[in-house]
Amino acid sequence: MKGKFSSKVLEAWFSPAVLLMSRLTYVSKFAVATALFAVPLILVVINETVEHFHKIELLERKLIAVQRLDDIQKVSRHIAVIRNNRARTLLHPEPSIDSDNDKHKTAVLEALDVLEGRPSIVRNNLIKLAISNLAMAVVSGRRNGGTEGDSIYSVFSGANDLVVQTHRLGMLIVSEAGLLNDDDVLSLNIASFLMTELQLPLESFGKIESFGAYFLEKGYLDSQSVLVFSSIFTQLDASYLVMSQNLSSIFERFKAANQTGVIDISLLEVISQLQGFSEDMIILDPDLEISDAEYRVECQRLLESMYKFQDQLIEYLQYRYQARINNLKIDQWQRALSIGVLVFGAMYLFMGIFYSVEHSLLQLISAAERVSSGDLDTKVEIKTRDELYQLARVFEDMRIQLKARDQALFDLAITDGLTGLFNRKYFNDCINIGLKNSSRSNSELTLVIIDIDFFKNLNDTYGHQIGDTCLIEMGKILTAVLARETDLAFRYGGEEFAVILPNMSSKECIGMVRKIWQAIRESEVIVGVEAISFTASLGVASSDLIGSYDVFSIIQAADKALYIAKDKGRDCYVVAGDINESLIENSK
Repeated sequence: MKGKFSSKVLEAWFSPAVLLMSRLTYVSKFAVATALFAVPLILVVINETVEHFHKIELLERKLIAVQRLDDIQKVSRHIAVIRNNRARTLLHPEPSIDSDNDKHKTAVLEALDVLEGRPSIVRNNLIKLAISNLAMAVVSGRRNGGTEGDSIYSVFSGANDLVVQTHRLGMLIVSEAGLLNDDDVLSLNIASFLMTELQLPLESFGKIESFGAYFLEKGYLDSQSVLVFSSIFTQLDASYLVMSQNLSSIFERFKAANQTGVIDISLLEVISQLQGFSEDMIILDPDLEISDAEYRVECQRLLESMYKFQDQLIEYLQYRYQARINNLKIDQWQRALSIGVLVFGAMYLFMGIFYSVEHSLLQLISAAERVSSGDLDTKVEIKTRDELYQLARVFEDMRIQLKARDQALFDLAITDGLTGLFNRKYFNDCINIGLKNSSRSNSELTLVIIDIDFFKNLNDTYGHQIGDTCLIEMGKILTAVLARETDLAFRYGGEEFAVILPNMSSKECIGMVRKIWQAIRESEVIVGVEAISFTASLGVASSDLIGSYDVFSIIQAADKALYIAKDKGRDCYVVAGDINESLIENSK
């Protein structure tokens, strides 16, 4: 009694709200609840979201800068080849070297043109100007290494100015994106390593290759050159020591850096390998026995390891920034979710009512529209488990039944009732589609038309029922022989059958054609105690032999081949050439 009284009190208390809400749509009810409870807290969510978006945007700018830095490094490598080629032509200018220089110049200009068109560069006039200046410097660079009065050192230094200018362009891109001003110490250290410590060894590699090859070609080494090489080796020793210690220290401090397996510090050992190789071949060998070409090849091989190490640093830096972006995005969603729980906690029941009913109704309406428009493949599903779910189950059963009936009607429309093969109408559709697909994919298609030999005599001798049995047997034969799902068999009309073999040329189809022909010859139809066998003539036409993907042409060619097979005495197959000629495959 007390419970009923309490219920009536609650009903009376909430009757104004019930009356108001019953006059509103579900969208309006949700809007009222949101306005009353959620708006203030939503503002907090928006503020947090904007702050996170700003952090993500800054990191994405830095990630893009690393990607552009990768582009710059590729440009720098082309320019390094141009630089080394100029040193090569100091003693003996060669047209092949000029041609190689032109190829690398073209690659540099194309890469700079692509770089200038990047969205992150288009809006930055300062970087665009630096790219234009570098392109002009590459175009206006001297074609040959220098004059007889130029030394190898001055020629290399002059050509190396382009490499320095490329490095400055990279520094400009890195600085504009704030890559060298990062609160993540690991990213900052790797970026700094890329832009500062790694440049001197790369330049020293170029010097060792160019100077060494020059003196090998010249045939002797003077005292000044020994001092130059000694200075380069000293610089390389210092660089190797500093880089190894710094990277080992960084990776020891940040254990996560080793988890990717991307950076192989042991690649830096090529610095010592290059130094040892150059000392053995240049400094310690008074006869300079190795050829300059062999020397360059070995230097380039070792340089590739340095490039690989450089690529690994860039790749890891990209991975690092992408991981930080992903973490921020995850953190952003986690924050939004936690605040969202507080925001929508008070209106949780309202949202549940709104989404459970409104969403289910919309899905059912959408499903009804799909079914009415003929879409019977999309499953009818709703997330609720209430009365609307039961309605959806009934609707889904109706869709399945309609689809089954529709499929049965379709199968009936494309299937020959006697043989169970596809019918002539479906053949017309398939041959058109098959030839269009073959033409589009530049592949071949083969058509086989099969005619049972002396079928009229078979009917006249044994009766039409036995003739029908032979037709059924033919259907079974073709179904059993054709193993690929794409191979299709049809009843072409009367005692004629057709087979479409996609992706089969005139040479590739012979095995299948012989298999079909042999299976027909070996078949038997039992009439009482008597076993009746029959044969067939086959006309084969392939798109590669007739030189066309035209439907009329390939059918005409297959028909012509079939008539030739009949004229030859039947029980054989003939492969058609073009419309005027036929290549006969004697099957007997």
